[in-house]
Amino acid sequence: TSTGTIAGSNANDMVYLAKSVEALTGADMLAILTPWPEYASIDIALISQRMRGNVIIDPYRIFDPVKANSCGFHVYALGMPPLT
Repeated sequence: TSTGTIAGSNANDMVYLAKSVEALTGADMLAILTPWPEYASIDIALISQRMRGNVIIDPYRIFDPVKANSCGFHVYALGMPPLT
């Protein structure tokens, strides 16, 4: 599926990407705002290669926090203390 990211203030500035993980290139943090399985299936090591930052906000707990932490991420999820 394509993912749109808004790069500016009007619709002409929208960028469509072939894979959602492409939107993470150079990102400072990742906020998971839906529990969709397509996001949970993304390899956390691939995410760490693309991102500049190391913070994941994961209220749905779709990622294994221990594995994410072992890839260098600070994980913040509902119902558990932060892994840093």
